[in-house]
Amino acid sequence: MPKKHIKISHEVPLDYLGLSRSFNDYDYALAHLMGIPEYKSFFQESLKMGREVLLDNGACELGESFNVDTYAKMIEELKPTRFVLPDKLNDKDATIRMHLDFLEKYPHLLEFSKPIGVMQGKCYEDLAECYSQLAPKCAYIGVSFLSDAFNRELGLDKMRPHFCEWFLQQKAYKDCPRPMHLLGTYDAREFTADVYENEAFQSLDTSNPVTAAIEGWKYGDDGLREKSKYPLCRNAETLKTPVDVALMIYNAKAFRVLVKGSDAFNKD
Repeated sequence: MPKKHIKISHEVPLDYLGLSRSFNDYDYALAHLMGIPEYKSFFQESLKMGREVLLDNGACELGESFNVDTYAKMIEELKPTRFVLPDKLNDKDATIRMHLDFLEKYPHLLEFSKPIGVMQGKCYEDLAECYSQLAPKCAYIGVSFLSDAFNRELGLDKMRPHFCEWFLQQKAYKDCPRPMHLLGTYDAREFTADVYENEAFQSLDTSNPVTAAIEGWKYGDDGLREKSKYPLCRNAETLKTPVDVALMIYNAKAFRVLVKGSDAFNKD
């Protein structure tokens, strides 16, 4: 069934940020790119327009979270709708500590922006424990596509949905349900999974259809069999990458139809 409740956002090259509002439900910003004046002003303008802006700490792109003090100042200045708390990939204990320390040190940020905690760990139980520690203090919880806890033998399109099906049955979630954000993806086909019909899953971000267009790849009706490794959002230089605009829009639409069904562009 279509997942009309899931909001979608795709990162795009710098020159096409304005265009992205035509196919993105909300705008997704990365902290390490906010030093680019045109990039920063785009998200400031989005907020003035009443659009939702999600600010991410960049742990996936950089391999580690952005400097926490600089990040806090950035959140205070931008006032995004939501922000991803500092975390460490696949490290449950470090992520819990980083999340709780940040919330304790900068509680005033929650007056204008909602924090997203991220489940990290090396097994399902780690992720559930991370959730149980963080959910009471977070408005949203993120589920990363990069987790070492997932079983790749299931297939790149099935491993996160398999975890999500398991997790929704766990006491940690039932005791403190939170809306969830899906961070990135290996394979757009994963979003056809039945588990995402659950309205717990509220939003996702991925550059998948855009980086595919950079490679010259066109989405089929069921997505792609391959994931581009192009590092679009690594730095200011990669963000200037040219792209076939018609192909980017086509892929973004095909992605949206995969998630939301054939009437996907009748936006909710």
